[in-house]
Parts: sequence; C-alpha cells; structure tokens
Amino acid sequence: MKNTLVSIIESRLNSKDSGYGNDLLGLMMESTQKQEGLRMNIDEIIDECKTFFFAGHETTSHLLTWTMFLLSTNPEWQEKLRDEVVRECGIEIPNADNLSKFKLVTLINTIRLF
Repeated sequence: MKNTLVSIIESRLNSKDSGYGNDLLGLMMESTQKQEGLRMNIDEIIDECKTFFFAGHETTSHLLTWTMFLLSTNPEWQEKLRDEVVRECGIEIPNADNLSKFKLVTLINTIRLF
C-alpha cells in the first residue's frame, strides 16, 4: 500500500501541470507547500491516505453486511427490490446511472432516515 501511495504522490510531484489535483490527496500535497507551521510531510500524507482508505472500506463493508442481513430477514422486500432492479436494468448490472430509477430503494432510504 505504501509503495502504491508513494508512486502516486511522486507522479503528482513530477507532473508539469499546475497544482496537485482537486481531490483530497491534492489538497494534502498543497499543504506541504503552504504555511510554514502547518506543513504535512510525505509520511503524514501517506498515513492520512491509509486512514481514509481503510475507514471507507470498513464503513462500506458494514453497510453491505447490514443490508444483506435486513434483506434476508425481510423476504417480501427482497422480492420487491429484486423485481424493481430487473424491471429497470433488465439483465444489465446496475450502476450509478441506474440509481435514480430505483423508487423503492429511495423510498426505503427516506423512511429509515426519518
């Protein structure tokens, strides 16, 4: 993981483009150039990237586990949601563009939030 991050950081440092990008890594790299007392060194940037990666991975893993549990305990909703996915996507694998078409998924998320 560290070698991959070092490679990405080095490619951005060696880039002829202005700036380091408009993502989180780019913002952290810009901080190495600004404000003398608040600089981040490369090791700190790598540690922050690892933290975000693993925290995001764990959060997503827990979300998917909880979703599978709820669907397994509610077979009637499992069937309704499956029918909606097949109706909207056919035999294609659902993707981000299809999400707005899923009315039941949106309804369930709204009910759980309030």
